[in-house]
Amino acid sequence: MKATTKRPVGRPRDDERTAARQEEILKTATAVFAVYGYRNTDVQVIADMAGIGKGTVYRYFPTKQDLFFAAVDRGLQRLEKQVLSDRADVADPIEKMMASVRSFFKFFEENSELVELFVQERSEFKDRPKPSYYVYKGKNVEPWHEIFRQLMKEGRVREMDADSVFDFLMDAMYGTIFMHYFARREKPLSERTEDVLKILFTGVLTEAEQRRHSN
Repeated sequence: MKATTKRPVGRPRDDERTAARQEEILKTATAVFAVYGYRNTDVQVIADMAGIGKGTVYRYFPTKQDLFFAAVDRGLQRLEKQVLSDRADVADPIEKMMASVRSFFKFFEENSELVELFVQERSEFKDRPKPSYYVYKGKNVEPWHEIFRQLMKEGRVREMDADSVFDFLMDAMYGTIFMHYFARREKPLSERTEDVLKILFTGVLTEAEQRRHSN
């Protein structure tokens, strides 16, 4: 009896190659959007700089808008990955919070083009229900709440509304990267981190003044 063999359906998908190609496109797109702006960016320029055809870009990202939002999402995913990695081996909850803040500022010092994309997103897509950064912020609410609850339970921080603390902390961090970016300050963002941490976690009042204003 003659043995039969299955005919191959086609070339198996190379997931690693696909991921690498997408990464290269998004990395290039981030740089081009940051320099030229969303409205003035031609996808052909991105394709040329990535060394691929324009059709290849559209095969991965059907529209320029899809490409832009994918570039923003890539940046936020990288931010989240770096923060989680930098605080992974930190056990103490306060030190974990501080490690997160340091990692956050370090990331934006090295990836300031993402701040530019945040600006463009707000300018070009005002009808979006929620900017990408605030979607990222919402995803990270619960881990921070867990840290606050643990610290309050241990008596290491005052009893406060966790939502208010989280909002203040994230707004302060977000505002700092924007002001640093717009002002083009010479002092590196990483060098301002300790000043920010000191004010956020210990305040500016002396212990005597804190007691006086708490009454």
